[in-house]
Amino acid sequence: MPINTNYKIDYLWKKVIYQNAETSTNKQGYEESIPSPRKIYNTQIWQHADQIPVPAQAVPNIVQDNTVVPVPLIVDITVATGQNFIAYSNGLHLGDWIPFTFDPSYEIKVYLDAGMTNRLLEGQIGSEWVFDYDTGILNFPNTPPAGSPQVLYITGYRYIGSKGVGLSSFTTGQTATVFAPGQATIISSSQAANPSRPVSGLVPGQNATQFPLYQGDIVYFTLPSGPKVVLQSLQTNLVCQIECHSTAQFNDTNPYIFAAYTGHLVDDGSYLDANGNFYGGNRFVWLFNLDQPQSNYTYWKLISLSGLVSGTLNAQPQHFTMQATVFQMN
Repeated sequence: MPINTNYKIDYLWKKVIYQNAETSTNKQGYEESIPSPRKIYNTQIWQHADQIPVPAQAVPNIVQDNTVVPVPLIVDITVATGQNFIAYSNGLHLGDWIPFTFDPSYEIKVYLDAGMTNRLLEGQIGSEWVFDYDTGILNFPNTPPAGSPQVLYITGYRYIGSKGVGLSSFTTGQTATVFAPGQATIISSSQAANPSRPVSGLVPGQNATQFPLYQGDIVYFTLPSGPKVVLQSLQTNLVCQIECHSTAQFNDTNPYIFAAYTGHLVDDGSYLDANGNFYGGNRFVWLFNLDQPQSNYTYWKLISLSGLVSGTLNAQPQHFTMQATVFQMN
């Protein structure tokens, strides 16, 4: 039996307005005696919010301008009615949109086309929508837009700066985001079809602009994360296995490993054990460079598990991307 809607409203009323726990719908909010304050985690805090300009404009490494080239909103296949869309670009889910509460110039705009000629107004009759600035999710609570499109487009500004306030009062440092392939320096690579040959276009000692991978290809690389960091989050766009080792020999007995699969491309701490049991929770992992403790990088290994095998008829490589947020220890 579904939970009563009146209970849901009462629960939210007491949680949001009074910050008290719900014990009975027969009590007023001020009569509830058990505090239930909302938590704010360090990964939610925008360190450079005070540098977001008014009116809206781009700021390197802090504010990203997405008003010239719109971001695709892909229909959410988990919602059968086609009323939910998620902001994606290059295979990555894009949240942290700056809300108009900073300034009206930060208002997001929704379009039916990439050319931005057919706009959907927020209160437009028959196409009313609600946008979650935190997650980049657009929802049509009444009906989907006419024609049931698979892709919409959005313009606006995103916060891309550092997050967090540190790990504790005894720890100092800063949060940073690193990307592959853009910031990756290649150590070596091998093709699944011919292990003695490197992946096409990946040159040892050079930065890579693309990771064109077939199933089973392996890439070893470094990222400028800092030599001693706490991994706060990691997401990728392909089914793959990502590892981080403490030395260039890549022989750690217990390295960081993230197994990304369809529907689970963000390491949120959840995993399945050998028996298929699901476990969840926040994941904060220490990463070290023990070879060069004064350097600015860590060692990474990528195994592609998606796409076709090289040499298969009409096989085309898939392009890998990865984004990792780390807390750099001083």
